[in-house]
Amino acid sequence: LDNAFRKVGITKGKFSITFANNGTFTSVINKKTMKGVYTINGSTITLSRTATAKVKVTANVKLGTTLQLTFKADKLLTFAKQFGALAGSASTTMQAVTSLAKNYKGLQIGMHYTKSN
Repeated sequence: LDNAFRKVGITKGKFSITFANNGTFTSVINKKTMKGVYTINGSTITLSRTATAKVKVTANVKLGTTLQLTFKADKLLTFAKQFGALAGSASTTMQAVTSLAKNYKGLQIGMHYTKSN
């Protein structure tokens, strides 16, 4: 999956997400910005693009020295594909990976985030 994410710009140091106290978030991939809203319910967080409420993804949250978000693979890939289109990236690889992920029920994809100063 690293190659698929790399094609839409999700690579170490080139992808960031900022959560504001007012329930909004801003993601930046390859200098392209996506804004949205988030809600927290217990140990889950739901991200929704501001531009279209139809595109949402929910993740399990684990806090420690890093922020760990674990997503259902098919939902995350759909979300990432939309962001890839926004960032002007080719979506052929993302479509293939999304199709593959749908064949594995319960497949999870996790990401670790470190706090920047």
